Amino acid sequence: MTGSTLRPLPAAASGATRLAELDPSLSPEVQAWVAELRKVWAATGMSLKRFASGHPIDKGTLSRYLNGKRVPRDSWFLDKLLTILAEHGNEVSPEVREHLNGLQLQALQTAHPHEYRVRQVNDELELAEFAQREADRYARGLEAHLADLTHRCNDLTDQLSRLRSAWDAERADLQAEKNDLEQEIFELRRRLEHARQRIAAAERHRHHLENLLENLDPPTSTPEFDLPARITPNDIREARFGTVRFRPGYDEEEVDVFLDKVEKEVELLRADREELAKENAELRAQLGSVLYPENLDGQA
Repeated sequence: MTGSTLRPLPAAASGATRLAELDPSLSPEVQAWVAELRKVWAATGMSLKRFASGHPIDKGTLSRYLNGKRVPRDSWFLDKLLTILAEHGNEVSPEVREHLNGLQLQALQTAHPHEYRVRQVNDELELAEFAQREADRYARGLEAHLADLTHRCNDLTDQLSRLRSAWDAERADLQAEKNDLEQEIFELRRRLEHARQRIAAAERHRHHLENLLENLDPPTSTPEFDLPARITPNDIREARFGTVRFRPGYDEEEVDVFLDKVEKEVELLRADREELAKENAELRAQLGSVLYPENLDGQA
């Protein structure tokens, strides 16, 4: 299989070792292995002495390997020969390498069953060690990834805690502001109701005085009287005017004084009514700005 893939190195013509014919009593598996091994050896151009001087192996062992008297238990000998070929640009394909390893194992199993078993165990041990290293590497990768995720999770937990604290504080501020607004609304409503009551009372008082002025009849008696500084409904009901001696009717001066006071009282009542109406309008505006703030935004 390797004859068409291997070419002798330039030094092979002068330094190669001449090998004896194979013993025909060798098993077919050993003969097949040694035939391929000799092709590889010939392609390297190495002599027994040269190879033994550079590697931990003696010439006798090398001779036994190449004559089929002994099959190497390990793969280092074949691997080394293939490495030499590769270093000189004569590298074999993975399929050829696998084929050679298979031939060696078959020859070892036939010639040295016990060593074949040892080789199998060693190969399995190497695979187990490799699997363990890969598992360790994978576990370390998972541990690093887990540590990173744990750190990120802790960061997110801290951020969430801070957001909750900030939200609780903002919620408390909003609740306090809502309570203040509700209290202000309650106070404005109370003041508005009081203003309405004052307006109604002033309205009733004004109508009463106007009716008194319209329906005032001249009295029959003429007792003297002295009007107070602020006229009252009782003052109007009890008002009496004196008569004159030389002409019929009341004393015009007394009537004029009384009417002046009534006029002033009516003006005061109207001023009170206008002030109350203005205060009522202001309270309504304040209450509307609290209850319906969106109307202010729309007007803006």
